[in-house]
Amino acid sequence: MGIVKKIIFMNSRSLCWAQYATPAFIVLTFFRFYAEKEIITSLLSILIIISGLIICSQYIIKSFSKSAIGIWLFIMLAGNIACIGTNSNSTQLASIALISNIGFGLIFHNTPQNQLHYKILAIVFSFFFTTHMILGVNPENIFTVSRNFISVLMLMILSGYFVSCEKSNTPPSLSITLFSQLPFLYGIGRAGIISGALLLIIAILSSKNKIKTYSVSTIILTPILFFLLTFGTEIDALLTGIERFERLGGGGQRSFINEEYISLAIKSPTYILFGAPLSAVQAIIDVDGNPHNSFIRLHISFGIVGVISTAALIIAALIMLSRKGRNITALVLIIVLFRSAVDSAAFYGPLDFVIIYCILEAFATKSHSGQNIK
Repeated sequence: MGIVKKIIFMNSRSLCWAQYATPAFIVLTFFRFYAEKEIITSLLSILIIISGLIICSQYIIKSFSKSAIGIWLFIMLAGNIACIGTNSNSTQLASIALISNIGFGLIFHNTPQNQLHYKILAIVFSFFFTTHMILGVNPENIFTVSRNFISVLMLMILSGYFVSCEKSNTPPSLSITLFSQLPFLYGIGRAGIISGALLLIIAILSSKNKIKTYSVSTIILTPILFFLLTFGTEIDALLTGIERFERLGGGGQRSFINEEYISLAIKSPTYILFGAPLSAVQAIIDVDGNPHNSFIRLHISFGIVGVISTAALIIAALIMLSRKGRNITALVLIIVLFRSAVDSAAFYGPLDFVIIYCILEAFATKSHSGQNIK
């Protein structure tokens, strides 16, 4: 535990190691869902959870309990305990995983981040997914979970990169952001593609050299458009993506899930307070019990107190980020929340560390991490 404390509370010797914590979390999360053998997936899950718990425990010891995140966590734990006794869908794993993810958000906030790490991750994974797309590999066959995890993983990487750029007062690289759009397209999820596009808009608007920005955009987009026009009809994933966008706004399974769950939840005070059973929602049963909405998962795992406290904390964080002029961080938080609303990716999911980081940055009275490394 002494080694962990040195890494977390920072000194010149441990600083370089702590910078790798969040990138390592992203890489381990990739292999957790990429590994085909269940035992490897389980071992990686245990490693990630234990690492996050150790990190988080050190902050709790230091005075984390007095912070806004600490108070929120206490409310969430109380809500989870209450839900476990009344809702079959709620388990202690939700609290354990949430605490672990908070740990990674804490070390991300308290450690100077090296932008190069996130640039490398963005390039490597963009190349990985683009190669699979060119080879015609079905995106559903990449991970043991849904193809939607492709865009979630890229959002994890780019979120870390964008907030690190803002912390060090440097604009995000347009070329890297543009190249990263291909995996979002490959995942064919509409919410994923929209999230990637919004990050691209942020990169363009935050550029200090508009002429260079437009030149780079033209140079990079021209071969991409040529490729799509020439070979796009041979890539099933792209055709599926186009077809899905043609149905945008025309309803879908997620709309049915949200409508059915809300209709069921408001029928009973118990369901309102502690969440409705997913086994009673036919639309969720049809998709193997996945609510495809992090806020539904938040409700069934932590109850109405969890939903209200989380909403209040996020709204306060957005207001404070705006007042501090941390516009990119605020926009990243909004994009991550949008992405979380259409998949089970937050509130004990892989996007938690970004949400926690943004909230910590909003409530921080002074910089804990200093100047980030360019």
